[in-house]
Amino acid sequence: MADALVASGVRRIEGHLIGHEGALADERRGSDWTWEDLVWGYGAEVSALSFRDNVVALRLLPGERPGEPARLEIEPLTSGVGVESMVLTADAGVEEDLTLTREPGSNHVRLSGRLPLGRSWEGRVAVVDPARHATSAFAEVLAARGIRVTGGLLTSSAPLPEGLRVLAAHDGPSLAEAINFVNKDSLNLHAELLLRRLGLQAKGEGSVAKGREAVLDFLARAGVASEGWALTDGSGLARTDLVTPGGLVALLLAMDRHPQAAVFRDSLAVAGVDGTLETRLRGTPSEGRVRAKTGTLRQVNALAGYATTTGGERLAFAILVNNAERGPDAVGAIDEIATVLAAAR
Repeated sequence: MADALVASGVRRIEGHLIGHEGALADERRGSDWTWEDLVWGYGAEVSALSFRDNVVALRLLPGERPGEPARLEIEPLTSGVGVESMVLTADAGVEEDLTLTREPGSNHVRLSGRLPLGRSWEGRVAVVDPARHATSAFAEVLAARGIRVTGGLLTSSAPLPEGLRVLAAHDGPSLAEAINFVNKDSLNLHAELLLRRLGLQAKGEGSVAKGREAVLDFLARAGVASEGWALTDGSGLARTDLVTPGGLVALLLAMDRHPQAAVFRDSLAVAGVDGTLETRLRGTPSEGRVRAKTGTLRQVNALAGYATTTGGERLAFAILVNNAERGPDAVGAIDEIATVLAAAR
């Protein structure tokens, strides 16, 4: 977009650079998300103006010798997020001990502790006020292209004035690609954006409430009973979200009859091949024959999708495990069930 502005002859912007996020309602966080969720990328704030998934990726590498500062890599590197590292390199074999803290309501992050030789650490940290973060990054790109902004940076949700002229535009991914981000890669932010976008398209308001209404309307049209369901957000991160295995199977069966059934199935992770199932079920009858969406919360593991049997029949399934300690047992049990389904004749 910056290159397009340069090509159109823009060299100077008088006044403020304003990042507009008014397409969606100002509901940046889920109503039942925990404070811990908000620190990390899976709990990134939601905004109509989002940039790089509203996260900053951090990577720590040890120094050359014990006692030296660990090396910090930041992506993207922008002035809108400040990261301070006090992490020191420790001897190989010493237990890793890292702490991340951030000032409340700010994008200043501090890392402290020790990182042993031979180890590395990666984390995706959510940014506060993603619209301002995106606007700040765009201002830096403009400056690098020789376009000067005389005023400061602002964000707004107010209605846009009439008579605006578009100087540059960027086309986002198709709806099919957007659904892939949700189902194949399990990106919570994209699920939240889709829910609000659905509300805007179907109900005229880009909010969670209107998106939920549109979802319930679809379930009713598809003949999927939603009794016992509680849809608090789009990603499932809220602890008050409730679904039933029977309802999920009914939804999967309805989607298998939908005109866009192939697009939906293709959006699901493939066992042993890609997405969140890339490293699971390899070398089993499920590899390449199970397409499913994973679900993970503390003490919750789930898998729902389709298994194609050795006889060529496609089965819909939903497996939900609650009150299970984090570890391999629940995932192993789920994978065993999926394998039994795929091995059926």
